[in-house]
Amino acid sequence: MREYSVRARILMAFLFMWAFMASAALFYYTVYDREIYVQLGNRLAWRQGTFPAVRGKIIDKDNLILAWTEKYFDLYLLKKPDGRARREHFYTELKRILGAFTQTGDGEIKLLKKGLQPEKIMELDKLLRVYPELRIVPRFERRCIDYPEVRAFVGKTETKDGRTVGISGVELMYNRELNGTDGLYNVMVDRNENWIKGTWSLKRNATTGHDLLLELSLEEIRKEHADGTDPAEKK
Repeated sequence: MREYSVRARILMAFLFMWAFMASAALFYYTVYDREIYVQLGNRLAWRQGTFPAVRGKIIDKDNLILAWTEKYFDLYLLKKPDGRARREHFYTELKRILGAFTQTGDGEIKLLKKGLQPEKIMELDKLLRVYPELRIVPRFERRCIDYPEVRAFVGKTETKDGRTVGISGVELMYNRELNGTDGLYNVMVDRNENWIKGTWSLKRNATTGHDLLLELSLEEIRKEHADGTDPAEKK
């Protein structure tokens, strides 16, 4: 009986020590060091991203728009859906909504459809919720009035890190003025880097670039730059 009592006391002492250590650890992680681990968890789960601002227009002195930006939406597949049945259902629904589509791109990310129509985006909404592997990505394209002399004068642009930047002509000379300020957002992602629905939040609105009003008219540009000379080189 005495031996049983000693063992019981040892067991009780062990359980008391375990409970004390567990309580101390719980207090440490949930009270004393809580903020550190909350911040660490947020860094692992939350992502900050940017979305580009619309580039400003280039307008002649008669208020005729010479260059502008058009916005399009493209559909991308980040990776193939898992599971044969799920994958077959995915492609059946995608074909029903889009009809013909292509898969181009490097690695797992594939471009399925460029320039989605608004009604197609609405039809894809349900599919996007079921298949987070799909992503609709906005794209900006720079357009210019269709005169060779004006196109040469206005110049060319290219996309760098998701932003449209001028590389020649007026687009290059006034790149800073034409560029706006990109918007910022936060979103929570899962372990596969997919966005978790309902966690997207806007941190900063995008600011459209300034419109550039030229001191020349369309006809003056065509006459003075008929040789196709880059105004940025003259400057």
